[in-house]
Amino acid sequence: MTLFATKKLAINSFSPLKGGWTNFDTYPRQLGDVNGDGRDDIVGFGHTFVFVSLGQSDGTFASPSIALDSFTVDGGRWTDFDTYPRQLGDVNGDGRADIVGFAHRGVYVSLGQSDGTFAPAFKAIDSFAVDKGGWLNFNTYPRQLADVNGDGRADIVGFANQGVYVSLGQSDSTFAPPSIVIEDFAVDRGGWLNFDTYPRQLGDVNGDGRADIVGFANDGTYVALANNPGVDPLISIF
Repeated sequence: MTLFATKKLAINSFSPLKGGWTNFDTYPRQLGDVNGDGRDDIVGFGHTFVFVSLGQSDGTFASPSIALDSFTVDGGRWTDFDTYPRQLGDVNGDGRADIVGFAHRGVYVSLGQSDGTFAPAFKAIDSFAVDKGGWLNFNTYPRQLADVNGDGRADIVGFANQGVYVSLGQSDSTFAPPSIVIEDFAVDRGGWLNFDTYPRQLGDVNGDGRADIVGFANDGTYVALANNPGVDPLISIF
């Protein structure tokens, strides 16, 4: 029994020879369910526009269409992923993937729409950015999205110099002020010098509905389980 079927071409796009998508740093491509139909879609950040190809029931993708004119090289000067990462996550808990972009002076959100496009961007928090906290690049200070407290909304998890910071997603699609939740998995706390050598990911390892930290270190892989925070949502999350 094989776990995966033989590969097949799913779409003639989003590649170096099909559309000029020459590298991830300039033209990142992510996956998320933009329209809430239960299938992941391709979200590509091109030179001028964000393109979406909706996932089909046969495992292919529909032709790409323009979904937004922001978060790109020409649409806001998002010149590279390392400086200005863009992630996907369900910020407001409506079952659709939203764009979360870490800009020069804050974090911006564009909410996913039922037609597969994105609403205009708005600032969601003054943090986790180059000029707001010194988050100079993704490789040194990665920022991920996941639901760490189990409320159905994506939260920001940032790996800084002294530890890991979390900003919980709010019902109005913004983020709460960041708080340090664990003094580990960071540059000065454990020697996690860069994402390329020591990646840190988020996922629900134990199936309790909350995202955990999984860090790939020199001597093995480490997990910090998300705890039930009780009354205060930022007490000992990990």
